[in-house]
Amino acid sequence: MLGDDKLNKILESLVGHKICITHLDNQGGMLRETSGVLVEIDKELIVIEIYDNYGHKNIYHLNRKACQLYSITDEGKKKK
Repeated sequence: MLGDDKLNKILESLVGHKICITHLDNQGGMLRETSGVLVEIDKELIVIEIYDNYGHKNIYHLNRKACQLYSITDEGKKKK
């Protein structure tokens, strides 16, 4: 299991990359998957830019204290 410092360094290195995060929602207990461009991280939130099927951009805020991260897949740097 990764400590918070190591996880933060990994996430910081992925800012601007397209990622896929698998996480367990503590309230519902459902395993979820979220894909998009990692915009920002801090102690409380992981901020991801996601797009719907029509290309509309949305900002997704993942509360780090309300979930357990299972995996993070780096899908490469966002194309400009």
